[in-house]
Amino acid sequence: MEGLFYKDDGTLVEKLSAITFDSKSYAEAADNYLVHGTFGQGDNIDHCRTIGYPVFIAVFKWMFGDHWFQALVIAQAILSAFIYPALFYIGKILIGKERGVVLIGVLFMMLSGTFFVRVAFVMTDLLFVTFFFLGIYASLKAVVEGSWVYFFISVILISYSALIRPTLSFYPLVHLLMLLHVARKYDHWKAKPKRLVLLSFVILAATCNISSLRMYNAYGVFGPSDVLGINMFEYTTKVILERNQQQDIYACYLKEINAAPDFIVQRSLRKKFFMETVKAYPGDAAAYWMEVAVSHLLTPHFMTLGSLHGVTKKDSLSIGGDGKVTPLKRSRFIQVVYYFFLLVFLMLVFVPFLLSCLKLLRRKEFVLVLWLVTYIGLFIGPTLLADGSERFRMPVEPIMVFYGLIYLRENYVDGKLQMTYWLETVFKRAKNVKV
Repeated sequence: MEGLFYKDDGTLVEKLSAITFDSKSYAEAADNYLVHGTFGQGDNIDHCRTIGYPVFIAVFKWMFGDHWFQALVIAQAILSAFIYPALFYIGKILIGKERGVVLIGVLFMMLSGTFFVRVAFVMTDLLFVTFFFLGIYASLKAVVEGSWVYFFISVILISYSALIRPTLSFYPLVHLLMLLHVARKYDHWKAKPKRLVLLSFVILAATCNISSLRMYNAYGVFGPSDVLGINMFEYTTKVILERNQQQDIYACYLKEINAAPDFIVQRSLRKKFFMETVKAYPGDAAAYWMEVAVSHLLTPHFMTLGSLHGVTKKDSLSIGGDGKVTPLKRSRFIQVVYYFFLLVFLMLVFVPFLLSCLKLLRRKEFVLVLWLVTYIGLFIGPTLLADGSERFRMPVEPIMVFYGLIYLRENYVDGKLQMTYWLETVFKRAKNVKV
């Protein structure tokens, strides 16, 4: 790990864009397990990170030693390739017979860099969506085909996904809505599919909270991770207070938190200070969350790479071989790429998806709309408390793409075909009119 994260004098640096401070925490948790047999620090269980990704890294550290990073990147590239066929079949089951639309959606995600730009990152995002989408595919196949084999595969894959990301603690209810929609769509609400749907909800309600049970067993608090509380304070609370020239108040809050005897008290204080700040400045809180939402939902994925050229809202910095921090030069080409993909995503995905939801409401597809809203809310909602990044959109983007393209297909392509047919009919009739 030292070769990736530290210089010879022990100074922490990011030698690769793929190596971040979060990456360091995952790698250290894996190292701790290999030495102490615990994912955390020493014999103490980590209350910030769930164990799914550190387990994955620990396997590669154990097998490949100093070359674990290279082996990890290759494995992530191979595993993530399965996302695309999984998404194709997910889209085909959810959308129906519109295979062409689903294929266009998958190709769009390939060309826009939705997943592959994260291959070299030592972060949870890519591994999470890989196992999660494979689990969703298996779940849908289980209901459509009434297969117990696919059912157990789906439970294993989604349960492991929950160990990678704490977000899935509340996912089983959202999963239930999706399966109910599919069962109704294919008229499979029979005895066996019904048992599969209900049993899936019951089992996932338990397995998706293994991290919460682990925390309760170690510290007596039920919750998968303390990351949400940390983000509430270190991002939302900090930004709001800084915008109102209240840095001294934030410093006092931080001092009180650091003086707390344990993380449980710190957790309570963070929540308290967050609520007080939001109540005092509700307008600033709403404005910040809107900014983060725009960053999550609209920023092109290629900016994961483009940010190396300084094209971000923040001033990107480069650490050279001499250890000096220098501003990166701005690239006109990368700016053009940024705004091109921003416009494409806005016009072909985001706006059509919102219009699709409205159309589904008019059709009284209430279960489907409820699933779409809760699904996106589950993954995007908690991330609004932190800083913005397009990586948080990865679990929801395929769903938005599929339903957005279906809206365009039904309202523009079909509409043009109908107009063409109508005009041809008018011209034919006009030719037959005798004057």
